[in-house]
Amino acid sequence: MNGRGRKSVFNNPLVYQLTAMAIEHLLVSVYQYNGQMPEDHTLEGLVDGLMSMGLMHAHLAESIKGVGRFDDMCPLLPVNPRVPDDMEIETMLATGRQVVGFARQASDQTAALKAL
Repeated sequence: MNGRGRKSVFNNPLVYQLTAMAIEHLLVSVYQYNGQMPEDHTLEGLVDGLMSMGLMHAHLAESIKGVGRFDDMCPLLPVNPRVPDDMEIETMLATGRQVVGFARQASDQTAALKAL
């Protein structure tokens, strides 16, 4: 049984946090693979940087920014976080799967260019 079947442990706020952090780490790995360091570690900042490098398409960028806009993961002041519903979690997980594909594709493209 995967974690989504254990709602008492893997509740929606936890799945959101894990998904957003996984997306962040994958995006940073694309920067590192390309010998770059991101200027901003928010999801929006990471995406904007990858867009300016010509590595990311607008549709995926907007999906990732949507995950980042859902809730501030590192607020400066205490807030009541919004709890994502099941449909929002499925959308976020689908975005995460797209980011996995993007990271693979970006590394393959970079490897091919380096081989030239």
